Amino acid sequence: MATIDKQLIINSINGFSEKKVSVIGDIMLDVYKRVPVKKYEEDEEAPVVNMGGQVVTRCLGGAANVSANLEALNAENSIYSILGIDRGGLAIAELMKNQTTHNFLVGCDNKISTVKTLIIDKETNKNIMRCDWESSTDFPENSHKDLAKDIKKDKS
Repeated sequence: MATIDKQLIINSINGFSEKKVSVIGDIMLDVYKRVPVKKYEEDEEAPVVNMGGQVVTRCLGGAANVSANLEALNAENSIYSILGIDRGGLAIAELMKNQTTHNFLVGCDNKISTVKTLIIDKETNKNIMRCDWESSTDFPENSHKDLAKDIKKDKS
């Protein structure tokens, strides 16, 4: 069995502060809704939940999570992504303001921003279901070109 060189790991982590990293990819909005379950019986196929009593937590996922991890390692990083011009995209852009990364977000009107919503039983912390909203269509050519321009500008 291979041994782990702890000093090599420490040196690698400390070296991130000298790195400049580009993160290119989909940014997702992860939504966690903790809800009270009204009925959860054996003869029911699905639990009945009270969405009115929900506690909502929103956080960034996908490429933004990678960027946040790099930020935690003190690596300077830039994130490039295409977002839908929709409620999910607006929520993502608002949350991105809290990160110290250089954000290059291109809006695309025919893309649905990826939102993954997890419904959780507030009392038991058990996952009840996950609902995904995402686009499977290709982006228009101009979105790719706009993103490429941002990357070139940032790197010059």
